[in-house]
Amino acid sequence: TKPHVHDYDEAIFFLGSDPRNFSDLGGEVEFSIGAEGEEEKYIFDKPTAVVVPKGVPHCPIVTKRIEKPFLVMAVSLTDKTK
Repeated sequence: TKPHVHDYDEAIFFLGSDPRNFSDLGGEVEFSIGAEGEEEKYIFDKPTAVVVPKGVPHCPIVTKRIEKPFLVMAVSLTDKTK
């Protein structure tokens, strides 16, 4: 995903799929927040929720490692749909 912005807040959830171990994401992800060239990069390997305020550039999301399937769910925090 290329860097982009939204006119609404967004929550992105990274969830493991192992019902016996919810604290295991099953991989490693790099998530960038900020303008291209000035972004902050966050790397995580535990289930994580990222909240991006409206107007804040974010992405790319880079999957660094996959050990088992995991879920990514993006939620648009708005009452307007396009």
